[in-house]
Amino acid sequence: MGAETNSAPFPEGPSVAVTQLTGGALIVEQYSQLGTDEEILETLSQGTDVATVYHSENNDELFIWSKDGEIRASFDFRHASWREGSDPDYVLDEEASGRAFDLAEHVTGIRLTEAVLTTSNFSIVRVPALA
Repeated sequence: MGAETNSAPFPEGPSVAVTQLTGGALIVEQYSQLGTDEEILETLSQGTDVATVYHSENNDELFIWSKDGEIRASFDFRHASWREGSDPDYVLDEEASGRAFDLAEHVTGIRLTEAVLTTSNFSIVRVPALA
């Protein structure tokens, strides 16, 4: 049996797909950079960990780990030795290039698998404009 599709219109403006996982949530966005915005990450990571794995159509590659309202590590996969944040060396024991989802699991404890992406029910949420 194939995946069900919803013919409802996609919301106008910035939006994300969200699903609840054991131990956290997965937020997927396409064609935007909300997951790289420091203000958003600081708010989302209050009391928890947030890992952003970013890849753009221009081959920009970025990993950001936020915890308790603070950017702990931020770097381009191709230049992992040039890290920023309050605890950038925490991710040193992991090989950065090509292992972004492993890094996300390392800092959040949540394993992202193909099954999670293909069997989870996502809700589409419109994100209000940032002032």
